[in-house]
Amino acid sequence: MVLKGPCKGPINFLLQGDLVAPTDEASNCVDHWITFQYIDQLTINGGGSFDGQGPSAWPYNNCDKDPNCSPLPIGDSGVKISDVQFSNIYGTTNTQIAVTLNCSKSNPCQNIEMRDINIAYNGGGGPAKPACANAYGASYGQEHPLSCLLA
Repeated sequence: MVLKGPCKGPINFLLQGDLVAPTDEASNCVDHWITFQYIDQLTINGGGSFDGQGPSAWPYNNCDKDPNCSPLPIGDSGVKISDVQFSNIYGTTNTQIAVTLNCSKSNPCQNIEMRDINIAYNGGGGPAKPACANAYGASYGQEHPLSCLLA
């Protein structure tokens, strides 16, 4: 699913149920199952969840075995992300890093709000952890994993 602008906002995406990723092989030939593009002032709320189908979808990610799989490029971005709210997010993860906010040094993410986040790690070796780079904001309420936002 692609929700594509340009939209000059504010845009409210209300998710009151579970949005479930497809698990059939034909649907997993794409590199995404939901995308938000070119949208200013996007708010996602409603208490629903995005269900990526975890173990059911993992067999279709074969980048570790496919020499033609192109990883995403890593470099400084010209995109500026600000005024983003993540609220009432819950679920599980198969990787210990449960939350990643990787923002560029030249255009750091600003005014990020994390509110009531509860993501459990299914493996051993400790609880879920965050990974942040150049992400500024504040956290409120439940924080699992603990926030890595800079003040």
